[in-house]
Order: sequence, then C-alpha cells, then structure tokens
Amino acid sequence: MRKGDKHAAHLPFFIQKIIKGITNVCVEVYRFSAFFYAQKQEERMTYEEIKPGPGWFRAREVGKTKNPNGTWSRITTGETYYKTKIGELREDEWERIAEETAREYGDLPLLQAIEDYVRKHCAWLKEKEIRGYSLHCLVDEAYRTWEERGEFHFTGKEVETGGTAKEADEASEL
Repeated sequence: MRKGDKHAAHLPFFIQKIIKGITNVCVEVYRFSAFFYAQKQEERMTYEEIKPGPGWFRAREVGKTKNPNGTWSRITTGETYYKTKIGELREDEWERIAEETAREYGDLPLLQAIEDYVRKHCAWLKEKEIRGYSLHCLVDEAYRTWEERGEFHFTGKEVETGGTAKEADEASEL
C-alpha cells in the first residue's frame, strides 16, 4: 500500500463514475416509464394508485464551482420523490397527477375546502406548501379524521365547523 492511499480497497475512480452513470440511467428510465404509465392510462386514476408511499430526498449535481483555495465544489439541487403504485414520481409530478385526478373525480371544491382548513390550522406551513399538503390530505383521506372529531364537514358547497359529521348528515336528511 502506498503512503496516503487510505482507500485502496475501493474501486478505481473511473469505475465508480461508470457505475454512477448506469445507476442514474436506470433511475431515469424507471421514472420515464412511470410518467408514461400515468399519461397513457385510459382509465381514470384512483387515489389508491397515486397514494404516496415512502418519500425520500435526493441531491442531484447540476454543476461545479471553483473555491478560492483552488479546490472544486459540487453545486447540487434537491428533489423529493414518492414511491406510488404507478412508479417513482418527483414531488411536482405527483402533485400535478394528484390535482388532475381530483379534477376528474370532481373533488376540486373538496380540495379547496381542505386548503382553507389547512391554511387555518397548520401555521407551520408556508403558503407555497399548503397546496401540496392539502393534496396529501385529500389522497390519504386525512380529512375524514377531522370529520370524526367534528372539526370539518364538507357538504359539497361549503365547510361546516362544529358538531360532528354524523350530526350534520342527520340534519341534512331532515
């Protein structure tokens, strides 16, 4: 072992670059197929098909910059991905597909009501995050727990607060 060669057991640098390139191509092909599955599917998507599973954050290199001391640093951007039944989708792709699905099912008024509820009760969210969070609540049906607690009831036109969803349904039947 040469002096200063701490990583002799690792693969040579050019082999690591080849493996990284192959991995990136495989990921892009997988994402590409998921995108076309979503685009070309003739039947309507269901919320079950687009329900996000585990999500993860991936940093992607977009360039390099030279530091004042002469070394190079990578410039990266971050992307969030979700695993769904139709494949791996980037966060913005997932939000677009979820919104289209809500439009197909006529749930846009419900989505707007969820957004209003989230805007009022989730103070930690920034304004630009509210739409995505509301889409998650719609797809995961989190608003149903709000109904059970009596905090939220959607009648089709407006949101009623106070009382339980069951009481509101009984009142509408009278």
